Amino acid sequence: MREQSLFFFPLRTNVEFFSAAEGYLALEKRVKQVMLLYDRIIFEDGTYVYCTGPRGSWDLHIPPGDLSPEQRLSTEYSPVSGEFSVIVDGHEVFSSPTERRFRSDFYPILRDIPFESVDWCSRETLGLTSKARRVLQAENLRDQHDREFSLSGASRFLRSKIIDNLNHDLLVSASLGASISISPIYAPLVRRKIVREQNIRPRFNFSVVDVVLPDFTSMDWEQIFKVRNDEALEALRAKLWELNQKIYKAEFDSQADLRAYVSSLLTHELIQEVSRLTPSLKKVILDSLLGAIPGIGLIPVGQLITSTRSIRQLKEYRQSWLALFMKLREKAM
Repeated sequence: MREQSLFFFPLRTNVEFFSAAEGYLALEKRVKQVMLLYDRIIFEDGTYVYCTGPRGSWDLHIPPGDLSPEQRLSTEYSPVSGEFSVIVDGHEVFSSPTERRFRSDFYPILRDIPFESVDWCSRETLGLTSKARRVLQAENLRDQHDREFSLSGASRFLRSKIIDNLNHDLLVSASLGASISISPIYAPLVRRKIVREQNIRPRFNFSVVDVVLPDFTSMDWEQIFKVRNDEALEALRAKLWELNQKIYKAEFDSQADLRAYVSSLLTHELIQEVSRLTPSLKKVILDSLLGAIPGIGLIPVGQLITSTRSIRQLKEYRQSWLALFMKLREKAM
């Protein structure tokens, strides 16, 4: 039996997505992608805020019951403005101009999901054990002294907070045995860790999904749930993971080269699948691909859909990754 796949959305390393409308849309898209790719999804519950400046930093995790739904729905939070102060027992410890200010809470995205009737998705408050905290301190110290990791124009407090938040969430995801969502602000440190450790690799490259499947932000939650129950979902997941493994074996000079390579792989896989299901259609499919852009292999999807209509009633087809692929592409057309 296949091992259940698990994905974790932490608050700390997704804060950047909440700082602007385009980031929020990118996060919503990733959430919907993950809901199709993984068996189980965990969202860290509550609200996380942090401020950094040239004189210090401050952060706080607010438990989910401490704020009203209206307060949690608020998305107006300026990334940079004014000053902040840290006060303990009525005494100001320090104040600083704001360098970066973040607030993250998954509640606005997830409020329409019926968690009580969904067993594959949950909201949880997660922390570290005392042993894990000792590991966190050691990892933070190691990264702090790594001179190859730098952030242009960032204060030492922002750099320190990025290090601490990333290592914290990596330890939590490791304890869960889960893949993890990380926003772009953490990319320089992730890349540095990959180079330094040499054995750290992301579990899934979302570029594969972006090329192969439509924009999921156009699908509502009811449609997402319907796709999760599709009999061909397991086959489509397996095909996406197969494509994902293949791109790790190739090197690319640009994102455009990566997209072209994925498109070429997809062209080949579509031909193979249709030929497997209906060998008599092989020549029709090959002829329909002659108009593809040379060197890119982009599929003329409309012709391919027409070519597969005659096999849509076959049980084997309904359970193939091609069936769900076609459904998703048609929704986006």
